[in-house]
This record gives sequence, C-alpha cells and structure tokens, in this order.
Amino acid sequence: MKLLVFSDSHGKATNMQNAVDMHKNADCLLHAGDGIKDIDLLKNIPNTVYTVNGNFEDCFFSLQKGNKYAIFELGGKKIYMCHGHRHNVNFSMSSLIYSAVECDADIVIYGHTHQKHNEYISGEDLPFKREKGLYIFNPGSISRPRDNIYASFGLIEIQGNGVLLSHGIIK
Repeated sequence: MKLLVFSDSHGKATNMQNAVDMHKNADCLLHAGDGIKDIDLLKNIPNTVYTVNGNFEDCFFSLQKGNKYAIFELGGKKIYMCHGHRHNVNFSMSSLIYSAVECDADIVIYGHTHQKHNEYISGEDLPFKREKGLYIFNPGSISRPRDNIYASFGLIEIQGNGVLLSHGIIK
C-alpha cells in the first residue's frame, strides 16, 4: 500500500497536483492540515482520502466542522494523524508521542512545523514501553518549506510488516 502525504499546502494546489501526477499509483491521500480545501482542486486523486484540520482551518474556517485528529488503519498499520499545533510540536514531541502510543498507533503523521521529519523509536525507548515501536513522520510543507528551498511531500509504503517512509520534493 502506498500513501501520498501532504501538509501545509496553504492554497498551493499546483504543487500537490504535481505530486499526485508523479505518484498515480498511490492508494490513499493524507493531508495533515493547513490547506485541506486544496484537495478539492485536485484531479485524479486516490479514492481514499483522510484529512485533519490545522491551525489555519481552526482560525480562518472556524465554522467548518473537521477532525482535530484521525485514527485509522491502512495496510495493517494503525495510524494517528494530527496537524501538531495542539501538541506544541514546535517545542517538543512528547505530547504527540504520548497520544500516538496511547491509541496504540504504529505510525504518527503530523505537520505544522513546515519541516520534514522521519524517525523510528523502538518500543523499549518509548515513554510507555511496548513491544512495537513508533514511526514518526512529517511530510514537510508542499508550499512553504522552512527546512529547504523546495516544497516537499511524503510517501509511506506499507508491505506486510515493513514500513518505508520517504520524502519527495517539487522544484
């Protein structure tokens, strides 16, 4: 299963469309907030789409009813997705990790920082020790990156027990 992951598009649907066109075989599209309405402008997207509100949606579209977080299973892996602003991810990952572990997630996806992040923490090193570890993933920003000059998106491939996290860029 191949997941195409976006965050922080902020009205730049063109960059998202370029990534969708490059990865036509994606099974699912995920958007971790701040520009989820941009998905409405895309063509030929996968049938399965998951989104969560970001601080952009919370502030400017407060009448819009959206998810603060989402918990779902894809490819046999449990995923916890949020924007990250409610977990103060600019300062610490602790709250985000606690929430992901609390819901027994295998993968946590977040945005907000506009910076790519790809990390694995073993079950032994998690705050609540458990058998399985946790993949932590931020696709960066598809419109306004803070860690690079190029916009970025994420790819997650799940095959059996294996999980591969990677980033793509739009020049």
